[in-house]
Amino acid sequence: MVLRRPLPLELDKQPFSMADADELGVPRSRLRASDLATPHRGVRAPLDQPTDIPGRCHAYAPLLHDGQFFSHVSAAALHGLPVPTWEHEAPLDVASIAPARAPRGAGVRGHQLDGDHWEVVAVEGLPVLTAVDAWCQLGTRLPLDDLVIAGDVLLRRKRPLASEQQIVRGLARMNGRRGAKRLRLAFSMMRPRTDSPMETALRLLIVRAGLPEPLVNEVITDAHGRFLALGDLVYPEQRVLVEYDGGTHFTDERQIFHDIDRLDRVMAAGWRVIRVNRSHLTDPSPILTALARELSLPASRGAPD
Repeated sequence: MVLRRPLPLELDKQPFSMADADELGVPRSRLRASDLATPHRGVRAPLDQPTDIPGRCHAYAPLLHDGQFFSHVSAAALHGLPVPTWEHEAPLDVASIAPARAPRGAGVRGHQLDGDHWEVVAVEGLPVLTAVDAWCQLGTRLPLDDLVIAGDVLLRRKRPLASEQQIVRGLARMNGRRGAKRLRLAFSMMRPRTDSPMETALRLLIVRAGLPEPLVNEVITDAHGRFLALGDLVYPEQRVLVEYDGGTHFTDERQIFHDIDRLDRVMAAGWRVIRVNRSHLTDPSPILTALARELSLPASRGAPD
């Protein structure tokens, strides 16, 4: 059994620069030990360091110079915005404000941002552009639907990352810049109070099929105005509820029981419930046909008041 010299507490269990290790007197032989990885030249990290975008940002952080920060897709991911899978292995986005030069290095997309309106905040201890600025920068990088899905996360029902007013101000700062038109179109398609990216994807699918747009996370009540449920995508007049079942709907026993009771109450009040999962989005025709059929029924369908 090989006994390795413990790392100083300042370096233990987190990425660190070799320069910092030198200052703390850690011998180079210790930095070559097999319990450390080399995510970037001049950086060492634990072998179990996450390799998703936030994990990679933490691994690069020891190389950040004063005034540099994460931007674009990297900033969006750090804020928890969904980004396409093809971006997960792409170089990290690191920026600085002109006249400082764009950061350079292996595994990095450097950006030199002009103007003084960019705001940097701390996320997990890292310098990151605000969620709104990061979303605005995605206007030239993401397809329209992905931009809408990420934008809905900004306005989500629980712990929203921004207000509509903040997004409007961000759009104003983008006037005359590349991607501004797509951002404005995406904003017109965004809806507040969503609970998941898949709900937004389903809503866009429904609207693109030429069906009426449902209300998002609408309260459903009985004939006496008593609360029954909070529905994902709701058509109040037709008493139709479209529910997207994500992974927790099948793996969390408490969630399963809660959903059964909740939807039983809704159906007992005369509502038609259409349940959708990820497999339906591969071939949505049956779901869209069923929804179109239900929406053509008279609004009086269901249990009498």
